[in-house]
Amino acid sequence: MTRTLDRPLRLYQQACLGFVALGAALAVAGATPLFAWWRGAVAGELFGARDLPDDVARLAGLTDAILGASIAGKWLAAWWLARVPLAARARWAWQASVAGLATWWLIDSSVSAAMGAPSNIILVNCAPLVIAGPLLLRLRRQGAPHPRVPRARGWWALELVCALNLGLGLAIAIGGLQLPPWVTYLDGWLGAPASPDAIVWQRFVAGPIGGTIAAQFLMLGWAARRASGEAWVRRAIVTSVLAWFAIDTALSLAVGATFNVGLVNLPCLALVLAATAAARSVAVLPGQHALEPHDPAVGAVGIEPR
Repeated sequence: MTRTLDRPLRLYQQACLGFVALGAALAVAGATPLFAWWRGAVAGELFGARDLPDDVARLAGLTDAILGASIAGKWLAAWWLARVPLAARARWAWQASVAGLATWWLIDSSVSAAMGAPSNIILVNCAPLVIAGPLLLRLRRQGAPHPRVPRARGWWALELVCALNLGLGLAIAIGGLQLPPWVTYLDGWLGAPASPDAIVWQRFVAGPIGGTIAAQFLMLGWAARRASGEAWVRRAIVTSVLAWFAIDTALSLAVGATFNVGLVNLPCLALVLAATAAARSVAVLPGQHALEPHDPAVGAVGIEPR
């Protein structure tokens, strides 16, 4: 059974890393011909034009950074679940992975449909379903019933931070990037109150941004609860958040949007690092097995699903 599952597991892990790279590429090269097919299709549906209006194009430079960084962080979190608990045949990890994919897709696609941008659903949102979905389906029977583990010392803080960020993602998707005081500083960065076209773009892109954030922290929060005390969960949270922070911050500073760094990035990073520092890993006693990164060549012998 393990050998049968090695290939889809390996392919799913590679797909996760591929989407991490795609997110980073969008953040860096969203305005280049590499993503012109996406921008052009959405511009036609939202504005009836082949290209984004000039003021929207400037705004899109910032939202590409935010969205691309969020995609990278979300798929890095998914990769951690695939690398450790999913490889160890933990059923909860499969459930969390499917829930993360479904949460992002439903939020993003619902906002796109409401804004009259079906091309985003067809050209973008269907790709992860077609690539990652079948691989997850092939992994669905690998798990076994698992007991809930007691919450380790300090891990309530990690669960709370993940819940807060999940709520933030939902608020962004519903509020259309109109959350104060961020929107007030955005107007200052634009040099004038956002035009009607800019507001349309904010409401549209809030779907993929909010959906991605919600999905990332749904998966991380699930891991913090079901694998409480395990060191890999702390690494997953820190590395996925740092990936988002580094990409978003670097490109926000590049376009002069320091307000995004000060109002969002630094407080979020500080909160996550403080919660991670408060969480204590549980020592593995003789005769016990911790979930550790799985090498398909070795197999899953000696690893207990949880």
